[in-house]
Amino acid sequence: MVGWLNTDVLPRRPEIVYLDATRRFPFKDDTFDYVCCEHMIEHIDYQNALLMLGECFRVLKPGGKIRTSTPDLRALIGLLSGDKTALQNLYVDFATRKFLPEVTYCKEVFVVNNAFRAWGHQFLYDRETIEITMNKVGFENITYYRPGASDDESLRGIESHGIVVGCDEFNQFEAFAVEGRTPNPKKGQRCDKQLS
Repeated sequence: MVGWLNTDVLPRRPEIVYLDATRRFPFKDDTFDYVCCEHMIEHIDYQNALLMLGECFRVLKPGGKIRTSTPDLRALIGLLSGDKTALQNLYVDFATRKFLPEVTYCKEVFVVNNAFRAWGHQFLYDRETIEITMNKVGFENITYYRPGASDDESLRGIESHGIVVGCDEFNQFEAFAVEGRTPNPKKGQRCDKQLS
């Protein structure tokens, strides 16, 4: 994204720099106004997610914002309900056609298992779990959005996962975005000792 420092553990283009989110970030405290991670936190286990969020808190300026989008565990588990909506049925058909073409029965079960195990997923979140986790690290004013939506112009429309999966409507169904703010002034990073 233009105007952002773009990082990845496997940078594939020269404008993307290497960053392992499970290690201390190579940035000074209070460096950034914003941190955004899209469909990334679910790729690391819960303890490393605490570390990553703590590092995001550390490198954000007082009053800085974090935004992360991630698959919605409750939306995926909802696929196992007996009475599915038309959108749920369309999503199951889309996911099996795109990712599980060999599956012809019990499609919902395969789609949910695929969401847990495919693409290197380690831990899927619902809104309550991610909010408690972000609060433990020190973030305040936790607010949820649909992917692409935000009250902050700098964070609006920055996700691209809908393009990656080939259908933004299904990205809107399967994921949510959450934002949090660092206190101003910062009260200090609380995750180092209290969350161990």
